[in-house]
Amino acid sequence: MIVVDRNTTFIGSFNLDPRSVDINTEVGLLIDSPELAEQVIAYMNIGTRPSDSYRLELEKDDKDQARHATSRNSGTPV
Repeated sequence: MIVVDRNTTFIGSFNLDPRSVDINTEVGLLIDSPELAEQVIAYMNIGTRPSDSYRLELEKDDKDQARHATSRNSGTPV
């Protein structure tokens, strides 16, 4: 999702890279709606708060390195 000037919202699978333009089949909607733009901004502000996010870390084990995430609230692996 991308919001431009708190007015226009793009929602879709399109990535901003040459592969998405030339090779991949992508889809997206460009919506001119200040009301929707404000709703998307509010949704993203809540969903991306550090308190609601996971912390990614690398953990070494006997064989290799593995990626895992821990909850910021409890510190337990998820």
